[in-house]
Amino acid sequence: MLISKNLVLRSLCNEDIPYINKWRNDLENKLHTQGYRFPVTLGNDTEWLISKTTTKQNNEVFFIIEEIEKKDIPIGIIQLTNIDFISGVATWGFILGDKSKRGKGYGIEAPLLLLNYSFNVLNLRKIISYNVGFNKATLKMHHKIGPVKEEGCLKMHYYFNNKYWDVYILSFFKEDFLNLKFNYDSIQ
Repeated sequence: MLISKNLVLRSLCNEDIPYINKWRNDLENKLHTQGYRFPVTLGNDTEWLISKTTTKQNNEVFFIIEEIEKKDIPIGIIQLTNIDFISGVATWGFILGDKSKRGKGYGIEAPLLLLNYSFNVLNLRKIISYNVGFNKATLKMHHKIGPVKEEGCLKMHYYFNNKYWDVYILSFFKEDFLNLKFNYDSIQ
């Protein structure tokens, strides 16, 4: 469990399935995260959760995001995938699924917890994300989190609304993160 001033990042459990299913079926979430575009059944998400919570592989980690004040009510999910411990890299992503919680700073606080975990617990050196060109809010969020490197662009890579959009490759590096000042109450 990871804890900051306002948030808890905890492991997945069966009770999270209805929340995850709702978020994964929200078209706005699908488009902004470049997620699976077809409808997702509760059965699909049950199988997905079982696969994520029973795997013995160490190449991904998923956390549910909750507010400290309202534990047991998920507001989002955040993850590291494609973890490569030899190269020290991983890909991250998240959904703040409860839209009423957006604009409260959680889109900065949750990623900072994940980056702290990535760099100081898993000893990774680089965390990558892919930002679709029309999602200006996510690009702005990356810059608010801290020094982000724009490493490249996948030209006309993502189809939406009768147009192909560029996808930008953004990365956080451990050495840049370590120079930032954070005020976490505790990390467990």
